[in-house]
Amino acid sequence: APAARGAGVRFVAFRHDAPAEVARWYREVMGCRVLCGAVGELEAAAVTVGPGVHFIFLGAPLTDAEKRLQDGIHVCVYVTHFQTLYEALAQRGALYTGTRWRHLDTCETYAEALACRQFRFDKVHSIEEGGFQWKMEHETRALGHVQYMKQIAYRPK
Repeated sequence: APAARGAGVRFVAFRHDAPAEVARWYREVMGCRVLCGAVGELEAAAVTVGPGVHFIFLGAPLTDAEKRLQDGIHVCVYVTHFQTLYEALAQRGALYTGTRWRHLDTCETYAEALACRQFRFDKVHSIEEGGFQWKMEHETRALGHVQYMKQIAYRPK
């Protein structure tokens, strides 16, 4: 049986000039399973971010114009270690509410994140140097969130 049922996104592919480094961050900070290798001539990394859901990073840099097009992309992930991850990201200064979502939820404190059953972060940093690696907003939800494993009715036209 498939790991995830119903409609939904199974993977999202991104280009990045250091896929293994980004994948390492997901493994060490978020506890994700990671597989690094190659796709043709490109370095590649697959990161499991949910039941049957992956981020795929391919070793090809983005142009400045492509980076601007990517700005504002937002993903939602569900985690079992909600408080531990919140604290790890708070120590790194990576938590993010942003003006776009302030009317829905905030995460300046763990109590706020817990009340909303979610928090957001938008920066992935290098593990060793702490330098910036990649930016994408992650809406991070506890498994107790009402949307977890929600059945989506997909009716193609």
